[in-house]
Amino acid sequence: MSIEFSSWCTKQGSLRKNWKYRYLVLWSDGLLTYHTRQNDPTQASALRTIKLSEETHVIDYMFTDPDTEWPETSLPQTRFEIQVPDRTFHIYCDTSQERELWVEHLSRACGIAEPGAIASDFHDGTSTAPSFAPLPKPEPCEPKKRLPSATEQLQSDFRATLQAITQTGANSQCFDCQAEKPTWACGDIGIFLCPNCVAIHKKLQTPLVPTNLFDDWSRSAIDRLKRGGNDAAAKVYEATLPETYSRPIKGADLESFIEYKYLHRKWYQEDLGQRSDATSSGSV
Repeated sequence: MSIEFSSWCTKQGSLRKNWKYRYLVLWSDGLLTYHTRQNDPTQASALRTIKLSEETHVIDYMFTDPDTEWPETSLPQTRFEIQVPDRTFHIYCDTSQERELWVEHLSRACGIAEPGAIASDFHDGTSTAPSFAPLPKPEPCEPKKRLPSATEQLQSDFRATLQAITQTGANSQCFDCQAEKPTWACGDIGIFLCPNCVAIHKKLQTPLVPTNLFDDWSRSAIDRLKRGGNDAAAKVYEATLPETYSRPIKGADLESFIEYKYLHRKWYQEDLGQRSDATSSGSV
C-alpha cells in the first residue's frame, strides 16, 4: 500500500482534549493513520486508523466548530476538521499551504471533490458553504457543571508555569533558530523549541524528546525547565560556539546546525559546576 500524502500535524486528544504532535499518513486504500514517529510508518504501527468514505466530512478552516478551544499558537488558516460517525478530529498544520493540501487530498480520498476543486469552492467567493459542510448537531442537553480533577488542575498549573517561563529571557525564543514564542520544550535538558526545529529533531532522530507545551507534564520535567532554560543549556551545547557565528534560521543550513550541535556535539562542553552541584545534593 502506497502513501498518498503525509506530514506532521497537531491534533486534539479525545479524552483529555490536549494537543499532540502526530505524523499523519494518507494511504492509497483510503485509510488515514497517525503515528508518533516519521520513519517508515506502517498501518500496523499506527496509533489509530481512520477509514475515509463518502460519510466522512472534511471541514476547512472557515467552517470549523466555533466551540473548539484551539491553542493560541494555531493560526485559523492552518486548521481543519475530519468528521466520522463516532468522532470529530480537530487538526492544525504548521502552515496554511500544508492545510490546503491536506483538505484537498482528504476530500479526494472521500470522493467529495475533484483535484483543484477545493480552492475554487473556498476562494472564488461564489459559494457560501462547501459541499462537505458539517453534519447537523443534535440539540444539546443541559450541561452539567464539573469541577476539574486533581490531575487536570495539576496539568493546568503546569501549563501556566510553562507559559510564565517562556516569557523569561532567552526562553521566549527557540533555542536552535531563535524564532519567537516557542511552543515545545525538552524537559530532559531544559530548553524551548519551535515546531520547525522539533520536526528537524524528529527527522534526524536526535536524543532529545520534545513535548508540546499543551501536552501533559511531570513535576520533575517542570522543575528541570525552571532550573535550566535556554541560557543554561547554551553554556553546555553552545559553549564553544563563536560569538561571530551566523546562526541559520531555516532550510538545509538549520538542519546541519542542529545535526552538528546535538549528534556531533561540535560546540558541547560539560558544565562541571552543575555536575558538582548535582553530586553534592545526592543526585547523579
